[in-house]
Formats: sequence, C-alpha cells, structure tokens
Amino acid sequence: MNKVWAKRVIPVVALGCALAAVIPAGAVPTVRINQVFRNGPFLVKVTGYKCGIKYVGTSLLGKSPVGQYCRVSFIYRNATKQPQFPPDYFTAKDRHGSTFASDEMAYMYGNNFYNASMQINPGYGGKRKAFFDIPKGDSLRGFTFHYLYGSSGVFVNL
Repeated sequence: MNKVWAKRVIPVVALGCALAAVIPAGAVPTVRINQVFRNGPFLVKVTGYKCGIKYVGTSLLGKSPVGQYCRVSFIYRNATKQPQFPPDYFTAKDRHGSTFASDEMAYMYGNNFYNASMQINPGYGGKRKAFFDIPKGDSLRGFTFHYLYGSSGVFVNL
C-alpha cells in the first residue's frame, strides 16, 4: 500500500466508515475509548469503564459477582433506515488475554430492566452498560462490541 493512499484511507477508518474495504477479512477493527465507530447498523461510542463493582441492581433485585464486576458504558444509535433489535452481546479481554462474556442478568439489572426485545427505530438509540464478572484484582484491557452474536465486532482499547 503506498503512503498517499494510506493517509487518505485511515481517517475514513477512524470515523467508522468503509471498514470492510480497509480491514483484512477475519481481522477485528480496533478503536480507542470515546471514538465513534460503526458496527453493523449501529454507530457506537464507548464512554467509560470501571472495575471493582460489588453489586448491580436495586436493593430488592440485583446480583453480586463471583469476583468483581467491570462496567463498560456506551452510547449507540441506529444508523439505518429500518428498525433494529438493540445490541446485547459483548465480550471483554483482561490484561492476561482471557476473554469474558457479558453477564446477562447484570446487564438487565444495570440497565433498569431494559427490554432487549424492543426494536430501535432509525435515528434513535440509547445509553447502556455491559457488565463482566472477572477475578478480583484483575482489570480489563479491552471491550468488543458485537452487533450480533457471532459477529467479529469492533475491539475498543480501554
């Protein structure tokens, strides 16, 4: 790839557009926290994360982790012209390279019993939090947003 072409394409990738044209097949695109990216029908921005959470939910209904919860906060918007089911599948990597699936019950409690079966109309979105039960004393290296279960997703360096 010549350097002139690379300089023209990289800003497009940073905006989350035309990723398939630039990222090799099978590779997972990587972005930084607070960087907007597109994954499937959604424009997404990871806004923050926190580890060491001991309980998610209300005083009546909630869940405690085996280790500790790490919460990843993000905002998303349906960028298509059709209703879409909201994203609800996420993974994270810790500093040792282990992969963790999000805790679905903590996701429900931490997002005020959000109903993931309701479709999101074009132009609409919301704020959500994904929760990962990881060992005490560990920390997250990154978060992968998957718009569908089984999709390669986009990796966000934390």
